[in-house]
Amino acid sequence: KPITDITIIAPSLICEKDSIQFTHNFPENMGVTWQWEFPNGNTNNNRIPPKQLFPSPQTNSVVNLYTNWNGCLDTATLLLTVNRKPQPNVQPKNSMICVGQSQILTATDGATYEWLTNYNISNTQISAPRVTPVKDTMYVVKVTNTIGCSEFDTAFIKVTPRYRDWE
Repeated sequence: KPITDITIIAPSLICEKDSIQFTHNFPENMGVTWQWEFPNGNTNNNRIPPKQLFPSPQTNSVVNLYTNWNGCLDTATLLLTVNRKPQPNVQPKNSMICVGQSQILTATDGATYEWLTNYNISNTQISAPRVTPVKDTMYVVKVTNTIGCSEFDTAFIKVTPRYRDWE
């Protein structure tokens, strides 16, 4: 029979490369030993372990083994799902245009797109906007997938003057 209802407190759905804190609902003065086992391969003996980084998608259990001063053991588990982040892969990554020309930038792998560089851009909420910068510009996009995981990517546009502008 379990000692008490010990519960791991942490989100059960996260995105890859997220770092999260795990804790539990058990009183500080009740435990003698703690053993945390994480699906990223880490273990820890602290009552509250350090934040854990999950670099790749997976579904697995976080386990907290607790032993009280009487030597009684209890276990709490949390099924953790680490979801894949989108891979925006903006194209072209680097390009050169002349003043007055435009370029279409294309980001992929998302449900929503947010171009954070709001400078001479046709639409900041689509995957493939047309940009017409008049100076060198780094465009940054935030891509979010249907699960809610986000990733950023960039494209650099070098703008050169037309021949007549050099005279």
